[in-house]
This record gives sequence, C-alpha cells and structure tokens, in this order.
Amino acid sequence: MSLYRSFLFLTTAVTLMFSAHTRAADGIIHFTGSVVDSDCHISQIQSSFQASCYRNGKVFRQSTTINEANGKVFLPENLGWTQIELVDEEKNLKLLTINYY
Repeated sequence: MSLYRSFLFLTTAVTLMFSAHTRAADGIIHFTGSVVDSDCHISQIQSSFQASCYRNGKVFRQSTTINEANGKVFLPENLGWTQIELVDEEKNLKLLTINYY
C-alpha cells in the first residue's frame, strides 16, 4: 500500500508542478537597449538593384538584375531576403519587398 501512496503522491505533485506553468499566460515584459545594426541600403542602378549591408565593421554588397529576380533573393550575409513582384505589366511597375531576420 505504501508504494501505491508514493506513486499517487508523485503523480499529483508532478501534475500540479506542470499546471502552474500553463496558468502563467499574462504579464508585462520590459525591454531595454537599442538597435545597434543599421538596415541595408538598397539602390537601383539601371536595370539592377544593389544591397549594401554594414555588419561587424564591414560592408557587404550584392547586385541583382531586376528582370532575373523571380522569387526570393537573399541579402548579403543571410540578413534577410528581397522579392520583386509585378504590379502593372503595362506600365512596367514592380514592387520590391525587403524582409529582415
């Protein structure tokens, strides 16, 4: 009978321990600090765009031809990705989306 009571006590204790974690679903988190890395500079040069990204004291550059950029094109040093979407074929308008990780 003692083994049964020990097992029952242990399972009850473990259940209560895990249930305390699931109930903590609210609260306030305070962040301090600042953003120390700048974003990438994107510039258009004729029919291509160039991404210049500054990280760890170095400048990383990557050029991509606009007409060949179908789908995602990753930024230098895998900092994020860019995507060009056709908006209006008649007016040759395209949308450049930049996403950072």
